[in-house]
Amino acid sequence: MIVSGIAQLYLGVPGGFVTALIVGLVLLALIAAEWKAHGVGRFLILRILTATLIWLFAIQPKWQIEEARELPGRLAVLVDGSRSMNVRERAEQTRAALDAIPETADVDLFSFSDELAPLDPEDWQPRGAESRLAHALEMLDPAAQEIGAVLVLSDGAGMENIEPPPGVRVYVHPIGEPGLRDDAIADLEVAPAAFLRQPVRVRVRVHAESRPFSGAVSIHQGGALISETRVDVPAGEERDAVVAFVPRRLGRSVYTISIPTATDDEIPENNERSFLIDVRRERLRVLFVAGRPSWDVRFLRAHLKQENSIDLISFFILRTNSDLTMADDADLALIPFPTDELFREHLGSFDLVIFQDFDFEQYRMRSYLPRIRDHVRTGGAFAMVGGNHSFSAGAYAGTAIEEMLPHQLMPNEPEPRDSVRLGRFLARPNEANLRHPLLELRAGESSISETRSRWAELAELDGINRVAGIREGSQVLLEHPESDEAVVAVRRFGEGRVLSVMTDTTWRWGSVTGGVTGDASAYPRFWDRAIRWLTKDPLLEPSRVTTTRARYVAGGVIEARAQLRDEHYAPRTGTVRWQIRRGDEVLLEREGVSDAEGLSEIELPVPAITGPLSVAVVRDGPEGENRVLAEEVILVEGAGDELANPHVQHQVLSHLAEASEGDVLSAIPADLGSLDARRREAPRVEERAPLGHPLAVLFLLAALSFEWWARRRARLR
Repeated sequence: MIVSGIAQLYLGVPGGFVTALIVGLVLLALIAAEWKAHGVGRFLILRILTATLIWLFAIQPKWQIEEARELPGRLAVLVDGSRSMNVRERAEQTRAALDAIPETADVDLFSFSDELAPLDPEDWQPRGAESRLAHALEMLDPAAQEIGAVLVLSDGAGMENIEPPPGVRVYVHPIGEPGLRDDAIADLEVAPAAFLRQPVRVRVRVHAESRPFSGAVSIHQGGALISETRVDVPAGEERDAVVAFVPRRLGRSVYTISIPTATDDEIPENNERSFLIDVRRERLRVLFVAGRPSWDVRFLRAHLKQENSIDLISFFILRTNSDLTMADDADLALIPFPTDELFREHLGSFDLVIFQDFDFEQYRMRSYLPRIRDHVRTGGAFAMVGGNHSFSAGAYAGTAIEEMLPHQLMPNEPEPRDSVRLGRFLARPNEANLRHPLLELRAGESSISETRSRWAELAELDGINRVAGIREGSQVLLEHPESDEAVVAVRRFGEGRVLSVMTDTTWRWGSVTGGVTGDASAYPRFWDRAIRWLTKDPLLEPSRVTTTRARYVAGGVIEARAQLRDEHYAPRTGTVRWQIRRGDEVLLEREGVSDAEGLSEIELPVPAITGPLSVAVVRDGPEGENRVLAEEVILVEGAGDELANPHVQHQVLSHLAEASEGDVLSAIPADLGSLDARRREAPRVEERAPLGHPLAVLFLLAALSFEWWARRRARLR
């Protein structure tokens, strides 16, 4: 054991040296006065002695003595286990350094990356996300393990200056060489949330090491190219690029941003990064086209206008392109229907298109109907409401509109016969679809019997458009009580959805029903649910999976919950299989159970894979294939961005060694015992203030009293 001590002198008086100087000057003035009055003599010497004592008591000099002990300690070797140690020959250099440690060496071996763990040299593999050396030194607890020195084998990638633990010397052996051939996405910035059909801007920072980079920065979703831009980066520098794209679906969406990978790129992993955004709907954009005013048009337009979440564009056709006028268009109050502007330029901005009693032939719209069909097929929504110019009566048979409707239309004739049936009737819910959300007229869960009774209380409808038949895969929700003809039907068409309402008197569910029962909520409730279903509100999906979080790190736990229903919204019960998937690849599978309400809950471990994944519930299809009932995307993130900047940080490692009185080693010493591993305990601090003792105060009083007595005896002032 070696004991070393350091003594420090300081002043205890407030103000320190300044106060001591002021007090000293005052006392010197008193000494000078004594000299002037009585000259040099024994009383001048006495005055100097007492003034000196007063000054010392005033400034209160103190001594602080630090004593530190150095004890024998152990050496710990910390080996970087992060992914950057796979770059170039770093893994081989690390294994060579481990082999250079004698088997007989009395050292403690640890691996560090995300966490600190004991290391078997034969099992070392660089798999961690980042080099958390500061955390590793903290977790090491040198005092408890009697560690006096640490030897760090690392490239320093991703590290910033680290302060060493007190009393521990740190030796570093840098791994790796500078001069990588690497292009990388160094950073990206994107908002965590976005709005449907509104542009999103992603700022990407591209780094070029050792050579210039010139290429495209691309955004993909599910393998499809969404957007791209070009960036040029000089060698050894960084440049920002902004890529914009428009989200097309609600909910969580994972996108991948990438740059081209050169054939000699040494770290292709950092040429691609994924990010997740939560896509929300700011406002629904609805295009409502009505052929002529009616009570049903008035009620539906009023409902759409009063919804704050809907941005409504509506047209009442009161003037056709063939109308003869004697004035310029600018002088007319009624403008021609802007067909080309709506259906060629702005169609893609609408979430829902509604046609009601609209004669498309008068406006030469046949060439635009395929655009509406294609818009719905790629994710839009369309609804047709009955009237004298809707469905078969509107000569839509054989058009692109008929392709997506839930039913086939009657052939077009000069006057389509029997295309409209008159007479009042009470619409009856279809028994196979009583659980469909469009039939739920009361908030909250409703039983089947409540749904039947609620619809039986509504007012009768007046008239119905007739069609040739229902398409396979369509669902009839309401039907005529006598002929079983469809009154309300829905269909999924490609990625979009279609609704047919075969009457123009649904307004009676509100006005007439309210006058009889006092409750007019059925009409707005039906249309609110219809619009939400058409625009894919996640809460109205038959089956859906939710997770407590959107982002995870490897080793965590995913808490997932599923509501499982069939195409008729009846609960799916029994055994199901939960999967974690990457595209079509199944990474993990667990068995689960769906209860009588179609609910299933589970906890799943997060795979040790970074990037976009999905949590899915599957069942075996009719031919044994996996049928995905519902899924939700998640993003597994690395704990840091080390691979975005994987370069050797010699300066950081050197600072750590210098700050701890250690050293930078170019090679592993043959004798690790030559490294100073003495551990230094925290110093014991002792403070001494001799003039603060009560006896010292008595001595000062005695000296002052003696001077006063001597001066009185000599009859001096």
